[in-house]
Amino acid sequence: MTERLTQQIAKIIARAVEVALFAALGLLVVMLFTAAARAQGEQQPPPPPPPPTPVSSSSSSPTPQPTASVPGPFQPTPPEKISKQRKGFQLSGRVDGSTSENGQILAVTTTTGYNFTHWFGLDVSVPFFFTRTSGELSRLNPSGITGDGVGGVSMDARFTFDNPVLAWSSTMTGIAPSGDPNKGQGTGDWTYLWTNNLAHEFGRVEPYVEAGVGNTVLGTTYLKRPFVISGYAGNFEGGLNIGIWKSLTGNAALYDVLPWGPQTLFSRYVRKAGARPDSRNPRDYLLVTTVIGGPDLVRDNGYNLGLNLSPNKVLDFSFGFSHSVRLKLDTFSWGVGFNVSNMFTRSRPH
Repeated sequence: MTERLTQQIAKIIARAVEVALFAALGLLVVMLFTAAARAQGEQQPPPPPPPPTPVSSSSSSPTPQPTASVPGPFQPTPPEKISKQRKGFQLSGRVDGSTSENGQILAVTTTTGYNFTHWFGLDVSVPFFFTRTSGELSRLNPSGITGDGVGGVSMDARFTFDNPVLAWSSTMTGIAPSGDPNKGQGTGDWTYLWTNNLAHEFGRVEPYVEAGVGNTVLGTTYLKRPFVISGYAGNFEGGLNIGIWKSLTGNAALYDVLPWGPQTLFSRYVRKAGARPDSRNPRDYLLVTTVIGGPDLVRDNGYNLGLNLSPNKVLDFSFGFSHSVRLKLDTFSWGVGFNVSNMFTRSRPH
């Protein structure tokens, strides 16, 4: 009786969170369009230049004219010069790879979108996964085989507010059930996530915090999870971005995953039919395809270390290391991103 009541309470809480997330999405969209319309209405054309000061005939030399103040290298950047999203269509791609004792995962993702304003945009991303199981895992578990295929197609709404005081970004993501759960490329159901990021620059150092909530937990640039998660959880990350040299930056961060309610894992490495219910060991994903349990199945914490290099506005490279305390798993990762849209744009002189 107690177990059934607990399950009913968990379902009610999950439904309340789901309704709250969708309500927040609707409210966010309304606020975005209202802010965009207000900002556009407040914009006014610049005043005409003042007429030249006449030179007095009694003066032996012309009156000196004031010179415009040019921002120097050590002067604060005015608010209107802060980097914003470029309006219009966007097209980009990314190749991410990771390796661990379990095997290798390669993800090729194509993203297209449209930025309606400098602060608001929509994206659609299509990932394709290539998975290879390690030789030791294949020997211990013959059902651990390779698996390739399309992952969950994701759609997100982005809001970015970047200013000298505090940079804030908010993203609502929905993922379609297009990935095969038997290959660990999806959950077989719609999933969604709401993520917020706050950051502030202090010279070369930029501390940031990020928090997300939804019915799944996604990987990061440096962390490629060996399974797909279906279940409600909050995920948190805090760290530093450090400018090292020119376009080379470093990253160090701690992360934490706090789940609640029923949880299900879909292994990326094992193709064994059936499910393991009532599990509390997250490493059971190495034994069967589907693992079912409670919050302890997904709870995790660890740290990420990484380097990013952006030699130009089209290419960027990343190299990282991640350690999961709960899974006792070390993962090395790399990535190459390319922005096709920037190949056809020219920087405007200020």
